[in-house]
Amino acid sequence: MLSHEDERRLNAIEKRMRDEDPRFVRRFRRRATASMSARRTMSFVSAVVLCALGLLGVLVATMGAFTPSVTLILTGCSLTALAVHELRRMRRRGRR
Repeated sequence: MLSHEDERRLNAIEKRMRDEDPRFVRRFRRRATASMSARRTMSFVSAVVLCALGLLGVLVATMGAFTPSVTLILTGCSLTALAVHELRRMRRRGRR
């Protein structure tokens, strides 16, 4: 966290940059906004894929329960555990 003095200096530098070269600042903002949007889209797609993987794991484990197959049950449980683990890791990473 910045001290009050550092924050004041940073604001002064930003203001001076906006005054001296507004085109540069606009270009930088566009790039930052685009990369954040791409990152959010990628996170959303990853979450959807992981949810689908978890659902597939539950279905495989259920099939394994109805047809007494230990292999299917373990595979399904492993897929579900992997998906839950990765979703929780993504969520923790997003909080930082």
